[in-house]
Amino acid sequence: MWGGHLRQRTAGERSRTTPATDPDDPSTAAELHDHLRAALARHKTPRRWYPADALPANAIGEIRKFLLRRQISDGCLQPLP
Repeated sequence: MWGGHLRQRTAGERSRTTPATDPDDPSTAAELHDHLRAALARHKTPRRWYPADALPANAIGEIRKFLLRRQISDGCLQPLP
């Protein structure tokens, strides 16, 4: 269910998460938030969620975060309601 965790480069900004979602069982941002709040501190819980079918990875399987950031800024990934 979880895709990758993106950290903002600007100090004071919150993190974003891109979950690899299941199209047969879509989650809402509120459900994902509640799920993580049960285990994480408030400041570690992402404010925005961007569903993705697949995550860009390099040859050894590491997530290419700069490509995810680009997809978000270009509007290719839309935030969950």
